[in-house]
Amino acid sequence: MNVSGYLLYKFIEQNMAEMGFKKFHFEPISVEVSATLAEFKAYGEYWFYFNTNCSENFTIKSTNSFYEKTTTQSNLYFNQVRQFTELIEITKDTQATHVFEFIRVIPEIIEETNTNEQ
Repeated sequence: MNVSGYLLYKFIEQNMAEMGFKKFHFEPISVEVSATLAEFKAYGEYWFYFNTNCSENFTIKSTNSFYEKTTTQSNLYFNQVRQFTELIEITKDTQATHVFEFIRVIPEIIEETNTNEQ
């Protein structure tokens, strides 16, 4: 794992811990979007957006987040990691095909057992 991959993992680990998830598994996911609107179901999952080859204006929105990229923004703002969950919508200006890269995180629900029962 390279340095940027390690930092991304630590960022995700911290975010999941803040939401109360101690265990989770993750995988990279790339989605191709050719239409001006695409929807992805991520119920019970968290998608961390970190990269795209899209050079045009686009937005990504979901229940918990909204991100808009314009062609006039600096790369420093553009390269920030964003978290999305539930129904994710990506809209862009044209029907040209672009790839959006996420880390898909699925938390493990750990049931606590009561050890005081007799």
